[in-house]
Amino acid sequence: MPNIFILTVALSVVIAVFMAVFTITNHTVEKSLYLILLSVANLFFSFGNLLEITAPTLETAFYGVRVQYLGAPLLVPLAYLFFRDFYEKKRFSARQHALIFAIPAVSMVSLQLYPLVRLHYGNIWYSTNGQISSIQHTDGIAYLLGVLLNYICIALGLFLIISHIRTGSKAQRRQSFILLLGWLVPLVSNFFFIFIGGNESYDFTPVAYVSALAVFLYSALTQNLLNVLPLARAQVIDGLEDAFIVCDADFHLLDANQSARRLFPQLSRMVSGESLEAVEGFKPQGETLIWKGGEARRYKITANPVFQGTKNSGICIVFRDVTVESHLLEDLHRQATMDALTGVYNRGTFFDLARQTLTGDGGQRALALLMIDVDHFKQVNDTYGHPCGDAVLKAIAQAARTHFRKNDLVGRYGGEEFAVLLEDLSSQQAVETAEKLRRTIEDMRIAFQDKILRVTISIGVAHCPANRRQTLEELLNQADAAMYLSKSGGRNRTSLYHGDEHTV
Repeated sequence: MPNIFILTVALSVVIAVFMAVFTITNHTVEKSLYLILLSVANLFFSFGNLLEITAPTLETAFYGVRVQYLGAPLLVPLAYLFFRDFYEKKRFSARQHALIFAIPAVSMVSLQLYPLVRLHYGNIWYSTNGQISSIQHTDGIAYLLGVLLNYICIALGLFLIISHIRTGSKAQRRQSFILLLGWLVPLVSNFFFIFIGGNESYDFTPVAYVSALAVFLYSALTQNLLNVLPLARAQVIDGLEDAFIVCDADFHLLDANQSARRLFPQLSRMVSGESLEAVEGFKPQGETLIWKGGEARRYKITANPVFQGTKNSGICIVFRDVTVESHLLEDLHRQATMDALTGVYNRGTFFDLARQTLTGDGGQRALALLMIDVDHFKQVNDTYGHPCGDAVLKAIAQAARTHFRKNDLVGRYGGEEFAVLLEDLSSQQAVETAEKLRRTIEDMRIAFQDKILRVTISIGVAHCPANRRQTLEELLNQADAAMYLSKSGGRNRTSLYHGDEHTV
């Protein structure tokens, strides 16, 4: 049995060496500071314990104890600080760190200076059963204070873990159970040694601490607690208004915050590993419209791969509600492109779109340009005032938007004049379309305050046959000339431009 015990302790030392080297060489892992310090302290503790139990004399056994106490007083406080980092608690200040490590520092120094300083041990003596050895001692004040500090840190650590088991998400509870298991192993071992086994039994506490650290390291690496899934889920990610989903590279669910579960209720019924393709409305990138609270909300989707070295370990997908921003952009676009009064294209936008039509595929199709002018509009303004004139222009613009096709361009040319660009119409069809609008306007009754007004319009039509190239300016001049003919011919009529002759 003793040989097996010594071999077990020796194996734990080898594992402790590996874990110390691994944590140091992988120091870029987030929140790894206390894990690194914990692994180094654990190495001193386990190696010193091996020296103690194999020592043939008091001097050599106490040398092993001195090595142990380069790390032993730090184990429990460092583990507690690691848990605080794990759950994204605010890190202690330099003063608070000094307070929590004051007692361990006194224990470490006083033990190295024994027997000159007897704050940690009062007296020591050598004990052996012929197979394993140990140092027995009487307790000093620093030793008792260290035990008290350890119990306080143990209680605080357990409180942190259990509180997150009770309130955390399914993934958080699973992660916390792993940490609880690792934390309980050395406690159970130490309890058994002190209260059941006694000083003559084999003390597996150092081995238990190595096992606990292995569990912590396993959690940090294989469970992706420190890399793929941020440690601050409860305090940060679950508090985000943005929907946050973590999946593997093949879009299998790993975790999701509360906003994501509200946005996609189906996620609450899914377990880790299920495909996100089954979630209605889910998209991994771009933008999407999702009905929420009885209205369609626009979400911008951002997907960021998470790499561990060169390996793509997962994807963080964020759904951000951009409905308000989208509406603001639409308003800005409308203000920049539409006439504020009439709601049709403003002059600059109409010109830009018309030129694009003339120089693009529209140059291979028949085009017609209509110039529309409100008859006697100045008289309306002078008689009833400009607000009445504005009401007239709004009514005519509304009639034009309703009358023409969706792909036809309707713009305010200036003042009381409107321009319309029509595609795929013969000259006769363009004139007939313009005439229908003229008659519609003629039959309209425009209400303003307690008045009912009737107005008429004069229209000029310029036609460009298919496969003929003409500039916008040429068509505008031709339509304007045809409209002048309508004006001079008595108004309230439509005229077609045809070379030097115009048809009414």
